[in-house]
Amino acid sequence: GRYFINPNFVFNGDRIAFTTVIERKNTIEKQEDKKEKDYEWYDKKYYEVPNVVGLTKKEAKKLLTNFEITYVGDGDIVKEQSPVADTRYYETGTIRLYMGS
Repeated sequence: GRYFINPNFVFNGDRIAFTTVIERKNTIEKQEDKKEKDYEWYDKKYYEVPNVVGLTKKEAKKLLTNFEITYVGDGDIVKEQSPVADTRYYETGTIRLYMGS
């Protein structure tokens, strides 16, 4: 793979230089027009939020693997969600699930 060098410097009387090697991630995803996008390590990935209203906590968790989840309330059934279904939301963004019975 390709590597990027990130120079870091330590100053302690005299300047001492050292480097850190960061390996580039090659994650390729097909787009609608059939071209492949090559993501850089700093790119945010976006996913469509699925509708989990009416599902159990366990079922919702399986569908929301690309996101962080915060549960609000008691119960095992999802009554509301934020952001709503079909919203494009960034990877590791927090989905708030309002629980009830």
